[in-house]
Amino acid sequence: MSGAIGYLLARSARNRTRRIASEFKKPGPRIAAVAAIGYFGFLAWLSPRGGGAAHDTQIAAVVGALGLLVLVLSAWLLGTGSKLVELSSAERALLLPAPISSGQVMDVKLMRLQVTALGNAVMWTALTSGGQDWGTIARRVVAFWVVITTLQLHRIGAARSRASAAIHPGLRRILGLFGIGLVALVPIVLSGAIRESAPGLTAFLGELAVNPLARAVLSPFVIVLRPLTASSAGGWIAQLGPAVAILLLHYLWVRRLGPDLEREQDALTSPKGAPLWVLASNGPAAGAFFWKNVTALVRRSTALLAVIAAAALVMLPVLMRSAGRVGASEFLGWMLLMWSLLLLLMGPQFVRNDLRRDQGMLALLRALPVRGHEVILGSSGAAALTLASVVCVLLLAGGVATAGSDQPPLPSEHRALWFGAAVLVIGPVSLAGILLQNAAVILLPGWSRLTARRGTATALGTNLANSALTILLLILLLIVPCALGFGIWRAGGGDAWLLLVCAGVVGLALGAECWGMMRWLGLRFEQMDAVTRAALN
Repeated sequence: MSGAIGYLLARSARNRTRRIASEFKKPGPRIAAVAAIGYFGFLAWLSPRGGGAAHDTQIAAVVGALGLLVLVLSAWLLGTGSKLVELSSAERALLLPAPISSGQVMDVKLMRLQVTALGNAVMWTALTSGGQDWGTIARRVVAFWVVITTLQLHRIGAARSRASAAIHPGLRRILGLFGIGLVALVPIVLSGAIRESAPGLTAFLGELAVNPLARAVLSPFVIVLRPLTASSAGGWIAQLGPAVAILLLHYLWVRRLGPDLEREQDALTSPKGAPLWVLASNGPAAGAFFWKNVTALVRRSTALLAVIAAAALVMLPVLMRSAGRVGASEFLGWMLLMWSLLLLLMGPQFVRNDLRRDQGMLALLRALPVRGHEVILGSSGAAALTLASVVCVLLLAGGVATAGSDQPPLPSEHRALWFGAAVLVIGPVSLAGILLQNAAVILLPGWSRLTARRGTATALGTNLANSALTILLLILLLIVPCALGFGIWRAGGGDAWLLLVCAGVVGLALGAECWGMMRWLGLRFEQMDAVTRAALN
């Protein structure tokens, strides 16, 4: 049977390579490749040269361990690794009925993931190994591969555990208590380090490196990351052994997790949890599409986790200020404000619970007895609400963390009015960005399908080019609304209370532009030929 599995893997790799090569005959993938090469080349040029001090290495290990901890928590709480373990329709038809164990099926999935893992290892090595010799570069490629593969295995194990919990109610309660313990442990560790550290972010991270409780929680992640910071071949070999041991333990865990892989697949692909609200039997058609796309992303269980995470994010700067860490709180606040701005501009590319989710069923949507603009309004409104909610949470947390600060860019006077004005604009801007992405589904379906891909350099280049184009078009849409708002500001003499009025005018003008876009895209959607849609999708 191993020969048949090897044949499937070899043919799959060959077909994938030929498909990627054939795609480069089209202009879209070529543009994406150029964008990816330029992006990685720029980052490699900016990468640090040489090694850092021992203290800097220790701080970097703590930061990396915290990042891995966040990814592990997201895998357990949100099931972000489910896509890694889901079998395609062809794999389910060929592998599940075959006389092989579930562990061998998992071996096939893991072997196919190694291409992505090795590619990411080479990419991260190129970005972080400026000025290093070839021996160090080779060792770092192996170290990155160990980190990435271990993380993949943990996400797969978490996804299979969640799927098994959906089948066995007793295991569901155990995993629920485990998740609560994980969520409670993080603030306990952080609060202890905040109390005991000196002021400043560097001191806080240094305290995390020596705090006993923090070291106990972060030690598995630090062990996996240590080969990346080895300064010699002997030290690298000594540090690689424990990291590989953790990788092998993860492999055995994933391979022996449960024999009922077919039932796990049903649990992975079936909806989990009740919808947030029950859809009424009558009402506007746009409301039905809005409900469908919100429910596709958020159900009651995930909504509860989102509320808890938002509350923790807002309370964290409050705890930091109460502990006397005002400087660290302000630093965190400015980071949150920066992330909120980046998410507002680039988030439409990644929040996809809209028409892009239904791109393969456009013919079915077109056959429904509803107007095109109602389909676009409901689908885009769900994604815009999702994006605006996350941006508002980050903005609120950043505002709490920077309360009383006199640092730029926001003036210290009337800061509440500035934040209120930002909240009034976030919704229309989010809707405009989402509409631009949905316009590609109708006008450029081939390009829109390229932006849905993940895990390759070409996909990253496509997303970069798409984000840049979206931001440019969004700026063009904002010219007239911002001109109106600025005119009112100048006519009113620049009083502080005019901030809210100007923001409201900008939001209304941009909303009017969005409504015009919806009507026009709705007409284009209704005029799409069914035969053409079937060929494109």
